[in-house]
Amino acid sequence: MDADLAAHDASAADAESLVDGSAPEPDADACEGVRCGPYGACLEGVCDCRAGFELVDGVCVDQDECLNENAGCALDAVCINTVGSFRCECLDGYRGDGRECSDVHECDERLDNCSDNARCTNTDGGFECACIDGFVGDGMCR
Repeated sequence: MDADLAAHDASAADAESLVDGSAPEPDADACEGVRCGPYGACLEGVCDCRAGFELVDGVCVDQDECLNENAGCALDAVCINTVGSFRCECLDGYRGDGRECSDVHECDERLDNCSDNARCTNTDGGFECACIDGFVGDGMCR
């Protein structure tokens, strides 16, 4: 069979498969030698990376979502990159799911370590102890 006739037969088969609704057969040779790494697969000669990964120098590597506007974590939270994903955690003195964090009211919840002779004042993300009149110290008043 001559090369032009073989090419015509292949094109006709591809056209027929598109007409009957099926996709043409992928070219297995297109992925020969393509190494995407453990987080991707070769599809028709191109690396297709899993969610949370990006193609860098021909290999699928972890995408650090935290580099993009803290990945949507709250201002009072830290973004922690994980393999293929990330998580948000509220900072000390705050609670929530990391996407939304609210101040812990340590004084109201008796989470402070102020002495009985001190006044506890809630601050954003913490608290302060101040001795009441007649006592001295740094919150551990005598």
